Amino acid sequence: MAEKINWSFVAQIPRGPSISGSGNLEVEAYEIIDFTIPGKNKHDVCLSNTSTISLLIINSATPNQSVTYTAEPSLPVNRCTLDGPQIFIGKLAQSFFAAGAESVTTSKVSFTNDTENEIHIQILIGRSTA
Repeated sequence: MAEKINWSFVAQIPRGPSISGSGNLEVEAYEIIDFTIPGKNKHDVCLSNTSTISLLIINSATPNQSVTYTAEPSLPVNRCTLDGPQIFIGKLAQSFFAAGAESVTTSKVSFTNDTENEIHIQILIGRSTA
């Protein structure tokens, strides 16, 4: 049975313009990965069936430039900084791991917390079969 994920965003400049968007995405399944990384530590997450990902959100309760992640196979960039929520919808979510390599089925994502404090991270994945 298909599930629906509703999404929205608003970015507003005080006393200035704003931009917003919303939509929904039908997915066959979803998963939430929720973990905490102690200060000065690392944490690995293995993602399977990366070719079925149609929505990927990586969010930290306390965004910080000293929290980064890499992936094997490699990401389109060497290292991503988790200094704000990272939201990928559609083809970008699907091709984010291994820069779009069709044959990739699993990816190991390695998070590094270079702060003194623990960091709480949530990952939301929506999966489509088509």
